[in-house]
Amino acid sequence: MTGTDMTFSNVYDAEKILYYFFYFCVLMERRTLLKMVGVAAGATALGTPAAEGGERDLEEEEPEPDQRDDLGTELAGIGANDLLTNEELGELLRRVEASENSVSLEVIGESNEGRDIYAATVGTGETSIFAISEQHGHEPFTAEGCVAALDYLASSDHSDVKEIIDNVSLSIVPRVNPDGFAKRQRVNHDPDVPEENPDVGLHTREGGWDPNRYHWYDWKESTLYQSHPDEYPENPVSELRVLLDYIREVDPELVIDYHRQGPHVDSNGDLIDVSLAWPQHPDVSSDAQALSQQLAGLFYQEIPEAIQSNITEFTPAGEYAGTATNAHALADRGSILYEICTATRGGIGYRIQLVAESLLIAAKATADGSLYDVDPTTVEQIPEEWGTTLNL
Repeated sequence: MTGTDMTFSNVYDAEKILYYFFYFCVLMERRTLLKMVGVAAGATALGTPAAEGGERDLEEEEPEPDQRDDLGTELAGIGANDLLTNEELGELLRRVEASENSVSLEVIGESNEGRDIYAATVGTGETSIFAISEQHGHEPFTAEGCVAALDYLASSDHSDVKEIIDNVSLSIVPRVNPDGFAKRQRVNHDPDVPEENPDVGLHTREGGWDPNRYHWYDWKESTLYQSHPDEYPENPVSELRVLLDYIREVDPELVIDYHRQGPHVDSNGDLIDVSLAWPQHPDVSSDAQALSQQLAGLFYQEIPEAIQSNITEFTPAGEYAGTATNAHALADRGSILYEICTATRGGIGYRIQLVAESLLIAAKATADGSLYDVDPTTVEQIPEEWGTTLNL
């Protein structure tokens, strides 16, 4: 791309808009994924032409009838054809890897039901950023945003992109909980799950375990092991065992945990698009806390410049050491929670862009060092309101 008027974080950057449009189209036409990749190859750097023979049969992962998520939003309102199955997500990642030499893709493990858990990396820099997405199976669209950012960094010839991939490596696990996604439920799948009892570390609901309560680097420090060492000698959430092993291998400086929350409005009646949280556990080191707050402050300052958005603090964030936000900070990493809302000023494409832009902003600021110049107290400017839940 050329032209001094084109800034990296500009929402009107035609190159990036092409990527977001592509991923939006993939969601809208998920059953013709391979054909879409082939068609888009002429306009973007995504993949090779579709193989002869057209579409292939892909496993359908339909939600149970009348399935609702626990935020009160009917997932039936999101058509099954709007979401990529795990097989389609893997196919998209393989296409990106095949067309871009700088992308590495691997299956790092399997879910309880045997679905693949994918991880992909772009960039050769020593500083690593790690994105976690779709821990909760009923919180869609963040996976596509992560893949869009990864693919853009692998494909673009923008000068800022070259600086990023030379100085930073970005790793993503776009769908931590593929079983929960297939069933459109928050938890993973475990038919033998015990009854919920948070006081002893049993963060369960009917059908499975809540993955975002089991980010324990040392399992013997976990609440569940402390209360039931003989019954639970290891982490019962297989997806989290896989994820934590991979995070140890990557050893990132920054961890961003992407989620989707319910529809909220702020005290002015405006829709909230993104809510941020940083570590709350009292034992987080001052360095990890400062880095986490620098990243949150960076997002608060720069995301609205890249894409019109209303950002607040995710005030329900607590001190529990097993959540991703706290656990990775306790391991001396910068760590934040990034929640997109169910109801936003834009549709699916907008939500994909909210995720992708945040990763691009984090990567650029890490590469050029500007992240470390952000005043950690900038987070004090973020409105401390989760907002009022809308009943849609």
